[in-house]
Amino acid sequence: MERRKLVALIVVIAVASVSVLSVLLYTGFFESRYNHGPIRITSDQEFTDENGVTGGSGTEEDPYIIEGWRMGSSGIEPGPEGAAVLVKDASRHFVIRNIRITGQYMLGAWLDNCRNGTIENSAFTLCANGVYLDDCENCVIRDNNLSSCAIGLTVSGTNVDIKNNQFNRETIGYPAQYGLGIGLRMYSPAQDVTVTGNRFCGVGLDLDFFTLPDDGSSSGLTIADDNTVNGKPVRFIENQKGVNLSGLPAGQIIMFNCTDSLISQSTITQVSTAITLNRVDGCRISNCSLSNTTWMGGIFARNSKNITITSNSASNAQVYLSNCSQVVFEDNEVTSQFAGGLCIQKCDNVTIRGNLIHNCVTSGTMLGGGENITVTDNTFLANGRGISASGGNVTVTGNTLRDNGCGIMASMTSATDRLEVFLNDFINNTDSADCGAYLNAISFSNEALGRGNYWSEYDGLDEDDNGIGDTPFVIQSIVQDHYPLMNPVNS
Repeated sequence: MERRKLVALIVVIAVASVSVLSVLLYTGFFESRYNHGPIRITSDQEFTDENGVTGGSGTEEDPYIIEGWRMGSSGIEPGPEGAAVLVKDASRHFVIRNIRITGQYMLGAWLDNCRNGTIENSAFTLCANGVYLDDCENCVIRDNNLSSCAIGLTVSGTNVDIKNNQFNRETIGYPAQYGLGIGLRMYSPAQDVTVTGNRFCGVGLDLDFFTLPDDGSSSGLTIADDNTVNGKPVRFIENQKGVNLSGLPAGQIIMFNCTDSLISQSTITQVSTAITLNRVDGCRISNCSLSNTTWMGGIFARNSKNITITSNSASNAQVYLSNCSQVVFEDNEVTSQFAGGLCIQKCDNVTIRGNLIHNCVTSGTMLGGGENITVTDNTFLANGRGISASGGNVTVTGNTLRDNGCGIMASMTSATDRLEVFLNDFINNTDSADCGAYLNAISFSNEALGRGNYWSEYDGLDEDDNGIGDTPFVIQSIVQDHYPLMNPVNS
């Protein structure tokens, strides 16, 4: 009997060992014993065997080869210099190929001020940034797999060819907690950068901080339709007039320096930013379904004017407008578990009307400066904050703010700012209003109308039965609603 128990125990241990070994092999556990440590090459003279070079002489016909290494975060410090492979200030021809880099928080391969470099047929997983090209020239990034990285590939430079790479939100067997949904991020300066044949799955291209030339000339980018996001083409449109994308399949839409355009009936999901507008004059975005985006989210518009965004659904997809003018945001539904729902930064002549903005983890609508901003007839429901206002000239009227952590949070930035809030319904918010700096710039009633807002927690009396409370609703020191309404006006 004891012998049989011993045999059974040995079998169980053996089976368990095989199972554990399989998991460890699959998840790359034994790659903690990587076959090479960090590579640091900071001049043409440092392409040596000790620095991971496996062949070549550095010419165009016979480039230096760095090949076959398996590398991880062991021994690599986080931060800008914390790359598994760093090639800096080099002009000789070199190829990095068939390497595998896995590691949290660090950079995979960083080429800094390099010329004539190629990275190909390699895999970068769980890196803060898989590959980073900073001010590089005549470089090629091709046929690589970049998965579960916060940012797959970052590029600035001249004559860079990015082709046939696979960018994934996550790889089977690895968690995606560091995957922000940015496959390829482009920074200026860039000239003659070509992006072709790349496949993005759950991630996309990020040009949100890309700066266009002031003279209105070309961006220097060529982004072909054969790039796909979740199997749909990337629509990169530059310097065109009257573009109509109504009903066309799109995995991502990027519009630079265009006029009089229409984006309608598009369904875009699982991408860093679904629709990007930069220096656009005249664009209508309507009846689109945008969902589960990250980074800037559903729509990001910068330095643009005459923009109408109407009748769209943005689910977990923030709308962010910066330095825009003549904007109408109307009849949309927005939710965002990632950040706020609608963010307006330094925009003038903006109308926000008739929208349902709900279940946003921070603010339903954030207002950060700008002149002549009107927020009217909207419903803000179950957000961290219904409205956040920090500067500008803003009128908030006719809205329902219900079940938010805070109905409205206001902290103005100067004495010349103006926030006027009246004829709104504040219902069952944990905190109806919270006011910070420049309290004299904030008003919760309209003196000309003799009307304020409805506050569900107001417990004052209306002895003359005129529908207005006999005592002010005190919000914060000198900030008071002098004409609190006894009944809701919009709900």
